[in-house]
Amino acid sequence: RIVNVVRARFRSSLSKSLALASNAFGKVAAESERIAPLLKGMNSQYTGRDFGGGETSALDGDEVTSANVE
Repeated sequence: RIVNVVRARFRSSLSKSLALASNAFGKVAAESERIAPLLKGMNSQYTGRDFGGGETSALDGDEVTSANVE
């Protein structure tokens, strides 16, 4: 029972904090010419390896074998 109360309070607090952060990022992005492009493009930036397949895929078909795993 106490877990449910703690979980509900945590979720409520997290929701409020995320809403405030979202508003703050929106204001910063609107007011700052330097940081606005960074914040607006943040969701599409990925610095890790591309595992999407494409032309450089080591897989010949749908089967994954030990030879395909690095």
